[in-house]
Amino acid sequence: MAELYSLPDGWEWKKLGDLAKFQSGGTPSRSNKTYWDNGNIPWVKISDITDEMYVTNTEEFITKAGLDNSSAKLFPKNTILYTIFATIGKIGILDIEATTNQAISGIQPKNNVDLFYMYYGLKFITNEVQKVSTGVAQNNINLTKLKEQWFPLPPLEEQKRIVVNLDNLFAKIDKAIAL
Repeated sequence: MAELYSLPDGWEWKKLGDLAKFQSGGTPSRSNKTYWDNGNIPWVKISDITDEMYVTNTEEFITKAGLDNSSAKLFPKNTILYTIFATIGKIGILDIEATTNQAISGIQPKNNVDLFYMYYGLKFITNEVQKVSTGVAQNNINLTKLKEQWFPLPPLEEQKRIVVNLDNLFAKIDKAIAL
């Protein structure tokens, strides 16, 4: 994508892997009831990521034993969730501490990247990400390929300015839809 767009002065093309920490989730064994019964740790699956910006709740929960004995990871609030299996590119921001299944990558931007700029930027590049996904019955993208995707990065203050403008525009669109 870097060759498709020229960027303003001060912006640069960076690979996503240089801008954030990426981890995929995991699923505790369903056959071990102690990993699921009476669990209180939110466990996000693709259907829990809606059209809203924030992921605030989940249908399912796992136990501490399920977390400790599987590849599931506990992601902190403000982790970006990005789907990488079957439905590629559904995106949300955790408004809670939660785990995810393996179809979802948890993305934690580094200090020079605004959380909301990355959120909007990932939405922008999702078509490119889908083009490099592979699969027979359903498309997938592994974390290695995802981290290799190019991402336009302005200086931090410009990122924040862009986010404010996008938030204002989306608020106007929401108001127009409501009218």
